[in-house]
Amino acid sequence: MDKLSLKGYISRRAFDSGFLLIITVIFNFVLFRIMPGNPALAVLGRTGQVRPEFRQVLQERYGTNLPIFDQFIIYIQRLLEGDLGVSFYYYPTEVSELIFGHRLLNTILLMGISILLSFVLAIIFGTIAASKFKSKTDLVSIFVTLTSYSTPVFWLGMLIIFYFFGQFHLIPLSGSPRIEDPKYADIFAWAIDYGYHLIGPVTTLTISFVGAWFLIARDQMLGIFLEDYITTARAKGLKERRVLFTHARKNAMLPMISVLAMAMTYLVSGATLTETVFSWDGLGLLTFDAVTYSDYPLLQGLFLLVAAVAIVSSFIADIIYAYLDPRIRY
Repeated sequence: MDKLSLKGYISRRAFDSGFLLIITVIFNFVLFRIMPGNPALAVLGRTGQVRPEFRQVLQERYGTNLPIFDQFIIYIQRLLEGDLGVSFYYYPTEVSELIFGHRLLNTILLMGISILLSFVLAIIFGTIAASKFKSKTDLVSIFVTLTSYSTPVFWLGMLIIFYFFGQFHLIPLSGSPRIEDPKYADIFAWAIDYGYHLIGPVTTLTISFVGAWFLIARDQMLGIFLEDYITTARAKGLKERRVLFTHARKNAMLPMISVLAMAMTYLVSGATLTETVFSWDGLGLLTFDAVTYSDYPLLQGLFLLVAAVAIVSSFIADIIYAYLDPRIRY
């Protein structure tokens, strides 16, 4: 792809991504206005004891009594100013403070480590399984990974807690240590305890992710093994390990870019079920609270963040594709 056509391709993808982001913002506003639930109860702690006149005051305070179009205009104005609103449930904390604080860091560390481990393991095991096509190693690998992929993540998490905490006491029960906690003498003590608490949720997510990604990597490797350059490399007498992990794996990485692009949304959204099971104070657990208590501003902020990351990740993946494979055109 020459520079001119590449520039045009990037421009078209940028326009498409921008248009998709606008549609997402509109959908983000409408979706949480048609959800069931009463935001007033979220502010009052869901007691249900709300006098009509006080409910009216709350509706006026948050603007939920205004016509839907007026609410949308206010929403867009505040969004352009970087104001995501004030949380109903965590009132008076701002949504941006809730999202872009320690919870985002917790989720990025949890998901980043899990995604990296599962991606590397999927590539390694997928390459080995494909090289031993239809052998016992291949069949056992498929069975194990399909089992891990189809196992509900919350059940897998509870199994890990039951055995590794309840039976062997190898991991803590739950929680995510805060560096502000006075029990930590220094940052090193906090980091050790933080890593200790990461073991359970990271193991759960890695097992869950590696199943699907293994199958993708294996299928890509099987197709590449039929290519002429692999036959040529073997005919030259190259060691099988070099053929697999140098020539074949390098060319199988292109489709895995899409996998990583999709994984970027997990990086910021978190795994709600896993974080809930392990009480990991990240964006996944925050999403659970926002849904439970009909916290519209918080839900809108979380949804917009995830959607924006998904759109940007897809855009970047498309550009990388265009650089790596000149045949990609619109």
